[in-house]
Amino acid sequence: MTNIAEFDLVASTGSARMDGVVRRLIAEMHAVLPGRLRAVYVLGSYADASAVSTSDLDLELIIADRLRDDERTRIRAFLAEYASSTEGELDIGCADEDGLRAGVSPTLKLGGRLLWGTDLCQTLDLMPLVAWTRDRMHTSYWRLFGLFSRPLPLSAPLDYPDPADEFYGYARRLTRLPDGRDVAGTRDLMRAVGWMATALVAYQAGQYVATKRDCASMYREYIGDQWSDLLDELALWVRGDWQYRIPADPEERARLRAICAHTLGFENHFLMVYCDYALAELRSDDPTGRQKAIEILQRVPLADAMLMGAVAAAEQGMPGV
Repeated sequence: MTNIAEFDLVASTGSARMDGVVRRLIAEMHAVLPGRLRAVYVLGSYADASAVSTSDLDLELIIADRLRDDERTRIRAFLAEYASSTEGELDIGCADEDGLRAGVSPTLKLGGRLLWGTDLCQTLDLMPLVAWTRDRMHTSYWRLFGLFSRPLPLSAPLDYPDPADEFYGYARRLTRLPDGRDVAGTRDLMRAVGWMATALVAYQAGQYVATKRDCASMYREYIGDQWSDLLDELALWVRGDWQYRIPADPEERARLRAICAHTLGFENHFLMVYCDYALAELRSDDPTGRQKAIEILQRVPLADAMLMGAVAAAEQGMPGV
């Protein structure tokens, strides 16, 4: 077995326990793909020193050359098993060098920090803004369904995930506490709103948001609409004071309920913007843009005749209707 002590980190996550998790991951990856691991980066709150007690550890592994399909399958299975068997919450991504040559995401190039290996990202170009916007807009749309199990097809305007729930269905994802217990929490609420805000800043203001810490301030600076207060409240209370937990104090629970009530309006605001964006992509001369829009709207259809008609037309290579 590979000796974990052989793998010294060039930087720390800020947590001795998490550093140990990373070193063990590196050692085991050398057994899964011998000699292919080139770099390990930390992203998110552990990268910008804003981690709270319930923060997950976001890592990105960089693999030499190009990964074959069987290698990707093997790595996905290993990473899923590793994350499930490790104390604390892990979110581990994996990319190969060839893929990164098309452009490195800002969360990695601008917001990541090298923990081990060669700092490849500094030698590669940043992902083009159009590609970043496309990724953020489509994945944020998917989250309207995927995070909160809304029925398909989606229907505008959206309703709460669960109107009868105290927090309208936005606070059900389990959060791992430092003592190892799993309790219902608000990580998906934060993830959904933050992702949509990042998408809107990219699409409407042409700006990259590289870190969670910058999301609320950049939204206020570059968008500055009625939803800016919601972003600030999420940063201050949901992530800050409550650290993704559901508070016990009745007044604080009422505050969280009000934040969740406000969230539905922001989701519907995003959905309106997204529909305009998706129509433009479906009607554009960019084959990549058309295909990405077709794929996501086939996976997550919307009960909108104009939009779904444009999907059908784009599939047939016709101008959108």
